[in-house]
Amino acid sequence: MDYFIIFQGHELQKTVFVVFFHGEQIKLRVKKVCHGFKATLYPCPATYKDQLDMLAGVGTRIKDLEMVLEQTENHRRLVLTNIARDISTWMVAVRKEKAIYHTLNMFSMDIVKKCLIAESLYTIITFPFLFAVMFGDVGHGIIMTAFAAILVIYEKRFLKIKTDNEIWNIFFGGRYIILLMGIFSIYTGLIYNDMFSKSLNIFGTSWRNVYEDGVLRNHTMLELDPKTAYTQTPYPFGLDPAWQFASNNIIFLNSFKMKLSIIFGVIHMAFGVTMSVVNFNFFRKPEMIFLQYIPQILFLLLLFWYLCLLMFMKWIMYSAVSEDPSLGTSCAPSVLIIFINMMLMKSSEDKPPCRAMMYAGQNEQYQQGVETGEVTEKEGHDGGLAEELITQCIHTIEYVLGAVSHTASYLRLWALSLAHAQKPLLPSYCPKLSTPNNISPSFPSPELSAVLWQRVLVMGMGPPGVTSIKLYIIFAVWAFFTLAILVLMEGLSAFLHTLRLHWVEFMSKFYEGQGYAFAPFCFTDILENEEDDHKPVMETNGGPPE
Repeated sequence: MDYFIIFQGHELQKTVFVVFFHGEQIKLRVKKVCHGFKATLYPCPATYKDQLDMLAGVGTRIKDLEMVLEQTENHRRLVLTNIARDISTWMVAVRKEKAIYHTLNMFSMDIVKKCLIAESLYTIITFPFLFAVMFGDVGHGIIMTAFAAILVIYEKRFLKIKTDNEIWNIFFGGRYIILLMGIFSIYTGLIYNDMFSKSLNIFGTSWRNVYEDGVLRNHTMLELDPKTAYTQTPYPFGLDPAWQFASNNIIFLNSFKMKLSIIFGVIHMAFGVTMSVVNFNFFRKPEMIFLQYIPQILFLLLLFWYLCLLMFMKWIMYSAVSEDPSLGTSCAPSVLIIFINMMLMKSSEDKPPCRAMMYAGQNEQYQQGVETGEVTEKEGHDGGLAEELITQCIHTIEYVLGAVSHTASYLRLWALSLAHAQKPLLPSYCPKLSTPNNISPSFPSPELSAVLWQRVLVMGMGPPGVTSIKLYIIFAVWAFFTLAILVLMEGLSAFLHTLRLHWVEFMSKFYEGQGYAFAPFCFTDILENEEDDHKPVMETNGGPPE
């Protein structure tokens, strides 16, 4: 007879049979055959009474087993029900613990032997500084600093406010960098002597009036000769306020800020090239220091650092009070023309009493410097493999063109600084150089910050009375446009330009961007990925699964 039983969770077919035999020899043979087929043998009592007793015993044991199985099933159901309440919490805890230990296993850095430079150590200073070069204004810097200071002081209170406003979250997330940007803007504003397009006459100008009252009354514009009108004592801090009402102040500021932008740019790029040494040491490529870093830094210094050196030499050597006529301000050569002639290998002729070059032997030095630059450009091109040759040629051309274009790109510091606020100064702001009231001196055309001052706020100034009400309204308009345009829009523009200078001009000197994108440790991402991995995936071909 065939029966189906459940054995270890699986359905098993069993065949029950009875063997009748006679004699011990046949009994042994029957056992061997049964063992060969892995049959289970049960002895059968000889008498009917014994068979009934055996059947009753088997029935009792079956009932006991069924009772045990039922109790076990009930206990298992109870245990699993209790576990089901906490299984989710346990799974999250296990996954978090696994992720933490897996991440800690990667912390094999020996801080005694190795040291990595965090990307924020220098950027936390260079970023707000370059921003402030373009955004230099004491008044606007105070507004930005006050806004960021409020966010920093009450940050715990703001953290409790959960909002989906992206603009607010961006400003609040960058509160510390905004605070530094505002502080640096105040500093550069003091250097530019600029506060809401007006200058601060704190220390008194270093220029003096050398004209008599009669001459002042008969002329609307007069020239101050540095030999007689300048005290030969520089203004203690920042820009002399006398420049703010000079008719040539735009020419002066253009020259000053343009040269300053090139100097900052070359220093910034030279620092970026030097940062590549850290990468070479970390990846154990000391040969790249000689094959790549030294040629690159030589090319940058021999050309563009030399350009900065010429600027300083021009500022130091040439003066209006120089006894040597060749070193007077009228004989000061153009640094741009000198640099172009150096690259074109051209020489300029002297025009007595002026000299075309700043020092003797400058032409010969140009030729040696340019030849050295060409050698550094070709460094590493002698490889035996064609692929390596092509790769190095591409890198060389990319670096040379990048050095030139990136240096010019730093001129945005000068352009945005001039666009942010051109500073015409009314005579009353510089009393030592003020002209009589009946004379209207010529002022340069204002821009942005000065436009709001002279074209908006000045409209409300006049005799007391009705004008005070008018000024009250116009001041609100001036304040709105100052915050909306100069602080917010111009600040965002300067921020984006500063970001570009760091990401492209600076980081391209050492950042290769290979490997994999940085993924910060986040429990949410880890748990979501775990759930996605455990979800069943069903592939179909447009029809029901088979």
